[in-house]
Amino acid sequence: YSRLVGGWLSDQSWTHPILITVVSLILAIIPSFVLPWCLAYWTFLISFGFFGFITGCVVGCTNPALIKLLGLNCLSQAFGIVSALRGVAAMAGPPLAGLLVDDFLEPGLALYLCGALLVASACIGSIAAVVNSVQERRVHYVEL
Repeated sequence: YSRLVGGWLSDQSWTHPILITVVSLILAIIPSFVLPWCLAYWTFLISFGFFGFITGCVVGCTNPALIKLLGLNCLSQAFGIVSALRGVAAMAGPPLAGLLVDDFLEPGLALYLCGALLVASACIGSIAAVVNSVQERRVHYVEL
């Protein structure tokens, strides 16, 4: 459902897929830092449900963002690279989080690592959004 919401929002004329991605990443930071303090089952359900919905919006915005940034001609190559990098992250993330937890004997560190990586990706996405908006404005400049 959240992929559909992210895709639908990306197709609206009043928004940009990169901005939706950045906002989703910023919102996904919240549950990753809150989860270590959850004690009741319902708090886990709410946190994981919110995290899943928000990260689904990021996935739904990937194709529209790539098309707006690179054009339709580069979509297949760009999507392949993005998918490969996501696969590497999915393969390397859990063992690294497990190593961190085993070394420091603190299970919350894996979630803090997740939150720190989300903060870094939100910062990079914010920079990309600013650079993209500056480039879009420059397209309309007229040289005298």
